[in-house]
Amino acid sequence: MTPTLPTCASCASALTWKEALFMQRFLQNHNRCPRCGAVQYIKTRKPALFVTVIMAVSPLTVNLFTEVTIPLAIVLYTILIPLLVTVSPFTYELSDDDPLMKS
Repeated sequence: MTPTLPTCASCASALTWKEALFMQRFLQNHNRCPRCGAVQYIKTRKPALFVTVIMAVSPLTVNLFTEVTIPLAIVLYTILIPLLVTVSPFTYELSDDDPLMKS
């Protein structure tokens, strides 16, 4: 699976990394395309989301098997959080269909 940025389902234009990061608001499941203005719904890519969750939980699981000190945990999360923010625009797709309205 190659990481790709989301594309608008209406006009098929690819979003830039900054636009994709802005579009993934966590309080809404939709946003408007910056080019055509069509409403786009966020659909999560399951494998990419799985990898992101594994990355976020890995320092905690390492702590189960070893003695990770608090300063080391802070360093791990200082490295991990910007990495997760950098990767997050690649973890979803855009769709014209509202996933909450599907029956």
